[in-house]
Amino acid sequence: MGGMEKGGGVLVGLGAGRGGDAEAMKKHRMLLRRARFLSAADQSLLKLSLEGEYSVRELGVLFGISAGSVCRRVRRLMTRLRDPVVVALIEFPVDLPEAHRQAGILRLLVGQKTRTIAKEMGQGLGEVRAMLAYVRGWAGVSRHLWGKAMSDQARRGGEEVADEG
Repeated sequence: MGGMEKGGGVLVGLGAGRGGDAEAMKKHRMLLRRARFLSAADQSLLKLSLEGEYSVRELGVLFGISAGSVCRRVRRLMTRLRDPVVVALIEFPVDLPEAHRQAGILRLLVGQKTRTIAKEMGQGLGEVRAMLAYVRGWAGVSRHLWGKAMSDQARRGGEEVADEG
């Protein structure tokens, strides 16, 4: 199976392998920089899968999960790291209160439930929901105002910031 070969980074079609080109490595560094908000296990899985040195099966053994779970988990992480709102929260948090940014990252990137975020932040559930609604609105305005900078940044990181709407 082609998706389980070493060195090609074919796990999710992203890896450049050890001898990969400079552009792919630049994209990987950008994604890993955004990944700093993820759990240590998710960061490690993402880093190892992007490097392309291990097969899906080997990563499954290392992390104690099935090969299919490795693929699904990496794809889910990549989708979240490329989400335009997440990109804005991490790369362009202009005029956004820190508590709102934290709630947005926890919900949209880390995937925590709203109730867990409320408990962790010592806020009411309604307050956290309002923060998340504010973040979504802020991201829409930010993409409009800072669209060119975000697009340029995303291109340097290898992703296109898709316009939702």
